[in-house]
Amino acid sequence: ILVDQLLTHHRKFVAEMFRGSAKALDIDTRLFTDSGYKTVKDIIIGDKIVGGDGKLCTVLNKSELFNKQMYRIFLEDGRHLNVSHDHINVVVRRCAGYVNGKRTTVYKTVNITTSELLKLKVKTTRTKTNKNPKGSESMLWVPNVEPVEYSNKDFDIEPYILGLALGDGNINKNNGFLKISSHKDDIDEIMSYVDRFENIGTVSFDKRTGCCTFSILGIGKRLLSLGLNVHGDNKFIPEKYKFGSVYQRIELLRGLMDTDGTISLNSSISFCSNSVSLANDVAEIVRSLGGIATIGRTGKAYRVQVRLNINPFKLKRKADKFRPVFKTKVSIRSIDKISEVFSQCLYVDNDSHTFVAGDYVVTHNTTTMSHKMPLYAAMLGRL
Repeated sequence: ILVDQLLTHHRKFVAEMFRGSAKALDIDTRLFTDSGYKTVKDIIIGDKIVGGDGKLCTVLNKSELFNKQMYRIFLEDGRHLNVSHDHINVVVRRCAGYVNGKRTTVYKTVNITTSELLKLKVKTTRTKTNKNPKGSESMLWVPNVEPVEYSNKDFDIEPYILGLALGDGNINKNNGFLKISSHKDDIDEIMSYVDRFENIGTVSFDKRTGCCTFSILGIGKRLLSLGLNVHGDNKFIPEKYKFGSVYQRIELLRGLMDTDGTISLNSSISFCSNSVSLANDVAEIVRSLGGIATIGRTGKAYRVQVRLNINPFKLKRKADKFRPVFKTKVSIRSIDKISEVFSQCLYVDNDSHTFVAGDYVVTHNTTTMSHKMPLYAAMLGRL
């Protein structure tokens, strides 16, 4: 490493960093490229991964392997990230401050190590009220990623139609034949969207349930090729659709929400499915769009509570109820000590030196490389 190379030149120097000081993530942590997932272990210098601003950035350097004390940062919506004690975390703090000379609460974004983070209060105790039944308030948050700007992809099935199929679609296990069910008040609107891309077959109406069903012709082989001829409890979003452009992922989400999504008068949004895989996939799409998704159980079904600043509906009766929530951060629930694991750190080239990892959690890269590079250049005259 740098210190060894400087010693061989018999020069005097000040060692700003010592061996093993780099900030690190668990090597099995997921990272996001334009074409799919990679882990910290598998990423190589020159790869492009998603930065905290939602844009792709380049990995400029990567550390040696470490075996350090690790901590798990749990977020309120169920996400977590495994980081070393000296990893730098991007955190929003609730602090007392002054605005126009008046004392008030302010929120500051800071980059602090896990060891420093452990010294701060995650929650503060407050009086229990109807608005605050838990009697506590968050003090620390992680900022949400901006909507991730993956490139536009060529898909065999339009994302909105795939969303309909996964939501209220009945897919024949043998031939992939697809029937879409919807309430009679929505059927004309939904069919108008489908008709732009696919040929619609027979339409039937069930007076007992008030539901209409229509078939989509010629889509069977495409659904079979995606492995979607499965029981409803086993539905999932094919991986490549998770890496479509912002518009394509919004359209996919709208197909899902127009069928199995609900919105209340106060704009509370949820998606419901018997498939845990589909619930997890919907949560991932929401998070990739800069939102917050929390998964719970309602009887047999899985319910995804969604907070998003993008309207996730096409259907007018649902879309008109939508109000942006302006949630730009997710609170930290706890920070727990876990066992030592192999870890590595990365250095990326965007201005904020942030990237997303795990389940779209924004974090900071190492400062080790940025400290070493100028010193190396100054002493040896090259990088």
